[in-house]
Formats: sequence, structure tokens, C-alpha cells
Amino acid sequence: MSAITISIVIPTCNRQLGALRAVESALGQKLDGAFEILVIDDGISEQSLAHKTLQKYIHNGQIKYLQNKGPHGAAFARNFGVAHAQGKYITFLDDDDCYLPGRIQNMLNTMITEKYVFVSSTRFHESFDFRQIKNWPNQLSGIITLYDIQFINDIDIGFIVKREDFLKLGGFDTNFYNLEDWDFLIRILQLGDGFKLDRQDYAENVNPDRARNSDNGHISYRQLADKHRSIFGGRWYGIMLAIADQTQGIFTLQKALRYAARFHTMTPINIYLKKLFNNLK
Repeated sequence: MSAITISIVIPTCNRQLGALRAVESALGQKLDGAFEILVIDDGISEQSLAHKTLQKYIHNGQIKYLQNKGPHGAAFARNFGVAHAQGKYITFLDDDDCYLPGRIQNMLNTMITEKYVFVSSTRFHESFDFRQIKNWPNQLSGIITLYDIQFINDIDIGFIVKREDFLKLGGFDTNFYNLEDWDFLIRILQLGDGFKLDRQDYAENVNPDRARNSDNGHISYRQLADKHRSIFGGRWYGIMLAIADQTQGIFTLQKALRYAARFHTMTPINIYLKKLFNNLK
């Protein structure tokens, strides 16, 4: 058997139809080298709906199905998948998203140059099985540095990294409520630059009736602020606290003034005024 070039890790939990769509989009990738797809079922039942839905792909060996006996969360499930992966490179796909044709090979072509610590591409939003499509404006592309993502993560979960780098950094931090991918990218970008292709080939599902792991992000904004304050400094820390409060819906003028005075930045006041202006529209 030829060596596996890349492993695609798909965590899933009680989304059998989404998991099927994600798996089929991964199987549709045409790659020069061998690849594997690992589905990590983070559900409680060993005979979950995802297992039943994916039976034909499990039995014919097109995917590796691993029962995580969860729920442990997406970060844990992804780490579990990487621990069982055999590829030199790894990438990820959420069970409510999907790849467009050519995504993985195009990213690999850049990754194998050994110039970057990760490679990604741009994305777009879709809902109700592509009945609605919305562009994601003003996305970064080209070389990505640590400071490009200090206030917002512009990289989707489907980035490619070397498996050895992922393991060296300890994978995703399972202490995070969510936004663990942002935390990982901050850590890996301290090793070098990343790269983002200007190619919209990651479809991110945003159905309004579908809960996502990114809900309640204010908790992880505070986790990020506490963990990486030593890297970005006090001014950044204060701004992140302001963003967390705004995300939670508890940001007030008094808090904005207090953050501005304490951390010597006008940004919290600007955040508050922008929110106030938008509410008055």
C-alpha cells in the first residue's frame, strides 16, 4: 500500500445527514497521492445514526469510522482522529460543512513547498443544502502572519498542517469551550507564516436552525485573552475583553470607559459607539 499523503478528520455528533454530505465531499477530492478519511463519532451510542448512514462507506473501506463514546467535544474528537491518522499531513472538515472539488490538491500543492506552517483557502456561507449562498467579504489571502489573526480568526477549520507539527503543539486545547482552532493557529503561527489561497472552496453551513460549536463564543474570547496576553500585550487583552462582553451582550459605556483607561486604548469606546450606532439604524 502506498504511503498516505493526507488524512481528513471529520468529527460528528448526531448529524447523520450532515456527516454523509461531508464524507461524500471528501471522497470527491481527486488527489495525486493516497489519502484517508477518518470519521470520529462523538455520540453516545455505538450504533448511532451516523454509523448507520455511513455503512456502505465503512464496509467497503472508503472511510475509517472511530467511535469516541462521547460527547467529548469537537476539539477532543479531532485530536482523537489525528492520533489514529497515518498521513504526513492532516486537515479537518466539520460535519455540517463540505469541500468543493479541487480544494485539497490545490492546498497540498502549496503545502509541499515547505514554505508555510499551514495552508488554507477562502470560504463562503451556504444554507438549506445550497439553496442559499452568501459570499464572505474581505477575506484575507496570501501570506498569513500571527498578527493577521490577533483580533479575528479568518481561517476556516479545514486548514492543512503537518501531522508532526500538530502533535508537537499538543493539538487542539480541549480546555477551550470553543474557538480552539483560533488558539491552535495562534500557537502554530509562532513557528512561521501560513498561506491562504484565494479560492472559495470551503462551504460553511449556516442554517439558522442548526446549533454550531461557535455559539457562546464570549467564553472562549476570555480564554484566548488570558492564554495569549503575554504574546500580544495588555492593549490587545483589553480589546479582547471588550469583544467578549459585546458578544455576550453585557457591554456598557461604563465598561468601555474602564477598559479604555485601564489598557490605554480607545478601541473599546469605538466598539461601543459602533454597536450603539448600529442599534440606532
